[in-house]
Amino acid sequence: MSLWRVKHSLSPIVEAALIAVVACYGFLAIFFDALKPHTVDMLSPIMAVRPAVSIAIDTWERHDDTVHRYAFAAPHGWIVDDRNPSAIRIGRFAKEAADAPEEEYSLLISSVPIQPRQQIENLAAADFAQARPAVYDVAMDGRPAMFAVAFENGRVSRQAVYVVLTPPSDASPGTALVIRAGRLDPAVFSTLVSTLRFYDQKPKTTP
Repeated sequence: MSLWRVKHSLSPIVEAALIAVVACYGFLAIFFDALKPHTVDMLSPIMAVRPAVSIAIDTWERHDDTVHRYAFAAPHGWIVDDRNPSAIRIGRFAKEAADAPEEEYSLLISSVPIQPRQQIENLAAADFAQARPAVYDVAMDGRPAMFAVAFENGRVSRQAVYVVLTPPSDASPGTALVIRAGRLDPAVFSTLVSTLRFYDQKPKTTP
């Protein structure tokens, strides 16, 4: 509908003046808006940026698992939920410590059985069944172990270390200690793993 066809009680002179004022206001608004920079809302508040974690282990806190007889250190102030010695959860915040190991930046230390004639390679193969991890034979405090890491878009998406606690035999299963993490900083993960210390003697390897 055209503005000129709208019925009103204004005289033609007043109507023309009103239209001219509105048009001038619109042009001025566009002009002044072009002079000032546009503001863009931040995608996330500054508080969401994670501060760096110190990897100086002399500032970390020691934690002991007396059930499986080993100790480890975690960054100062991190949450360590060790109510279940077979599944110790570690995170910078309580939510991270409660999440699954693949979620965000949490870490899980668990003890799992190794069936007779089974090796830690089988545990890693089950964990990384849908990925193509890089696998390395390592040693943790003198014990045979294996490190596996998977990448996604050039970044670490999952990492884990498998340590033999008690080797299996033909008669009984053994036990492995598995440290799993998702997107946790690899430097923090490797530093925490390097703090593992076992109480008892090194296990004898099965011939």
